[in-house]
Amino acid sequence: MSPTSRGTRVQADEALSSSSSDGRPASAVQGSTGALFENEGVAHQANPEQRFWSWFSDYLTSVVAIAVLGGQITFTVIVSDIADPRASNTAPVFDKETVRLLIAISWLFFTCTLGLAVITKLLFSGDYRGARAPKLNGLFGWTVTFLLNFLPIGAFLLLALAAAAYVPVVGWFGTGFVSLFTLAVSFFWIFGW
Repeated sequence: MSPTSRGTRVQADEALSSSSSDGRPASAVQGSTGALFENEGVAHQANPEQRFWSWFSDYLTSVVAIAVLGGQITFTVIVSDIADPRASNTAPVFDKETVRLLIAISWLFFTCTLGLAVITKLLFSGDYRGARAPKLNGLFGWTVTFLLNFLPIGAFLLLALAAAAYVPVVGWFGTGFVSLFTLAVSFFWIFGW
């Protein structure tokens, strides 16, 4: 950590622990963004709502990265000539066109995830988190989080099935792992931590 960032962090911690002359916390006086320092990957913020929005922004950034990488790889496979699964496996589960279809649907899921994550990030970024922004609760919040969680998982499940056509042990192991992961995400999505 640099001496400048250490000094800034100490000043911010002191400011957050103090209050203004009218009794309001210092974070309320500092403005709507609060004190946010991302030195060494740690975000120090004034209140739980700001910590949530910081986490949510980082979550959306991660979802965008996964969707971009997955979409790029799957699109490259779709437009290229893929090998026939019968060449490497005596009894393939899927034929060549079914594998291409699974990969194409996976690309579609990654693309939908990318679009939804970017739109959601724009809706809930910066000053738009106030009264003008839609609330991330109720039916809207459930729908957005459901799609952001399950579209990429569905894409990975389809890719695992496509892999099963070429190397059955790896493909079925991947399918089982993604299925278990889906159950865990479902549990935490429904019941929370």
